[in-house]
Amino acid sequence: KGTSYNNLLPFSTCSSTKIAMGDTKVAIDSMAQWARRYQHHTKALANDKFIHLPLTKLCKALHSFLYHHLQYKIDGYDQLLRSPACAWATRSEGLDCKSFSIFASATLLSCGVSHYLRRVKYEKEKGYSHVYVVVPKDQKTHDLEKGYYVIDGTLKSTVEPSFSDS
Repeated sequence: KGTSYNNLLPFSTCSSTKIAMGDTKVAIDSMAQWARRYQHHTKALANDKFIHLPLTKLCKALHSFLYHHLQYKIDGYDQLLRSPACAWATRSEGLDCKSFSIFASATLLSCGVSHYLRRVKYEKEKGYSHVYVVVPKDQKTHDLEKGYYVIDGTLKSTVEPSFSDS
């Protein structure tokens, strides 16, 4: 249920705002903007649970927190971007991969950790269908070729599934 964390996240009425129209690139840019805009929602949680952990443990702990406290629900017709406070308020109803990624991104921003939002295609003929966070192991160069951690709260594992395009 996660009620012990309620004091670490602000209350939200989950009012919605349309911020952009466009393709998946616009969606990713909007998600990054949303995470920066609502980073303050995760500051107390980050300070209490994550900020003092080494990068490996932080990524694993954040993934575990998201996976075990927020219910996943594939997005339907409505493409909603939820702030972390709204995601927390509606966690039992289910959140899509975008809202999981915004929550993870805002928390990482609160911890001062560089990361990327990755959009992927699982089938070449179809469009982008999923998004999650990748954290470069090398926080100085941010070079993903030197390795990275995957934070995808929709999956039990932290292993990145195969995809056809990103």
